[in-house]
Amino acid sequence: MKIKKVFSYMGNKGKFYKEIKEVFEKSKKKKFVDLFAGGLEVPANLYIDVEADIFTNVKDTKMELLIKLNKKDKVFNLFEKAVTEVYQNIPLSSTRNIYNTDKITFEKLKENYLKLIENVNEEEKEVLILLGGVAGKSRSLSSNFYSEQKIKRLKDYLEVLKKLDIKTEFFNEKWQFSDSFIFLDPPYLLETGAEGKKGFNYEGDWTEKDDVRLVNFIKSNLEKNNIFMIFGSLNNNLQHLIKENFPAVKFEIKKYKRSFFGCSSERAEWYCIIK
Repeated sequence: MKIKKVFSYMGNKGKFYKEIKEVFEKSKKKKFVDLFAGGLEVPANLYIDVEADIFTNVKDTKMELLIKLNKKDKVFNLFEKAVTEVYQNIPLSSTRNIYNTDKITFEKLKENYLKLIENVNEEEKEVLILLGGVAGKSRSLSSNFYSEQKIKRLKDYLEVLKKLDIKTEFFNEKWQFSDSFIFLDPPYLLETGAEGKKGFNYEGDWTEKDDVRLVNFIKSNLEKNNIFMIFGSLNNNLQHLIKENFPAVKFEIKKYKRSFFGCSSERAEWYCIIK
């Protein structure tokens, strides 16, 4: 991938970009629709790699504010000023390197960061938490806060975001599309079969009822020459609903490793194609 987000985002599909791009190109569709675009890595890279009409939708407070401030050319300058404030009299070097070799200095960086986010306006605070916090939370400073590579990646990422058609609306099962490749990576329920549990990275609750709404959306758009690529967690409610409503559909399992604070774990998700 040419464009990479520079912050942690649960469920981001950049790790499966190669497969998504391949399926999209084989579909021969000219419009790519991503209704749960998350960190926007997939549509951002497709915008560069293929000739297509890219339509995206994101519903997440921090991402919405990043998109809003980026349209005003404020995000990159905001982050550069944040680096200056966090490092102050500390020589500028990779935060990861400092974290690994000098815990005392890293604690000073963290202290400066926590002071900083309490002394900016609320919109800037949310964006800085996304870019600098641990998994987007303000309780600590990410060891990936700063590096020369991150600065370059952030600049490239923000430039492409300005060019994307990005909506920030709640999912609506009455949406209608035609002749499109519709990519669906909805929030995963915290537990399979847990009515009322909150989904990840979606403004408000995502429940089993919303999975039903998603299936209804697929049905209502299926006869309009669309192709759907859908991702989900293993044996979750959505997978069961798809099996019930589209019995001929085959599921592909994608395994990957996830690292968090130096610990690696095996993960797996499924995807399927409906057309």
